[in-house]
Amino acid sequence: MANLTEPLRNRVIERRRMRASELRPHPQNARRHPDSQARSLDALIREVGQVGELYAYRSEKLGGALMLLDGHLRLERFPDSEWDIAITDLDDAEAALMLASRDRVTELAEWDPAALNELLQEVSVTDGDITELLSQLAEEAGTKNVALDGYATGTEDNECEYPLTPVPGEKYDYVVIFCDNESDFANLQTMLKVAPRKDYKSKAVAAGRVIRFREFRQVIEEIARNGTYGRDSVGGPGGPSEGDQGDQS
Repeated sequence: MANLTEPLRNRVIERRRMRASELRPHPQNARRHPDSQARSLDALIREVGQVGELYAYRSEKLGGALMLLDGHLRLERFPDSEWDIAITDLDDAEAALMLASRDRVTELAEWDPAALNELLQEVSVTDGDITELLSQLAEEAGTKNVALDGYATGTEDNECEYPLTPVPGEKYDYVVIFCDNESDFANLQTMLKVAPRKDYKSKAVAAGRVIRFREFRQVIEEIARNGTYGRDSVGGPGGPSEGDQGDQS
């Protein structure tokens, strides 16, 4: 185990502003970046801008050329943009160690669902890719099981699970049903049996304003057959099952 009482070495020896394409990607970088990650990065940089440095070192194997150590996706997506580059005095062996372990150390961190839920309530974005990223994060971290403002969680008859609400935007095609008055809106809620739900960005619990087409179609088809809709509320956890197409007899 390292002696933490000893002064820590600062391996960053220089910082400069330069184009990402002036750095060479590390040929042993084993990380692969799917399209979903690339879209999320693009969206975050569009939303916030540049925050953070790229890390590099001078590779002896390449005659002292600047080799990228961290920031390969930014190099791939924004090669002609200028970035702040932190140049270290690592050698090739140390760079290989950092390349193999840096991201893995970060991945070992765990999310506190309650703290994450509180954090997400401070986030306000409309970009579909960022919304999808945060929705997946909230689901994986289990924030839907966090009780808020006296509302319980679970699946009892008098309780609701609160799914993440789809946000109309660039990732969705949608139709708006306009209600001229509160009475029309109340009738629409009654007809669709819209269930209470909450968005990950708000503590408020209210009728869901977004339903999937398959849910709407199921309501309309049953009303056409029976004159009424007798199933569970739409807009609730997960909506009607994918395979439920109604009585086919």
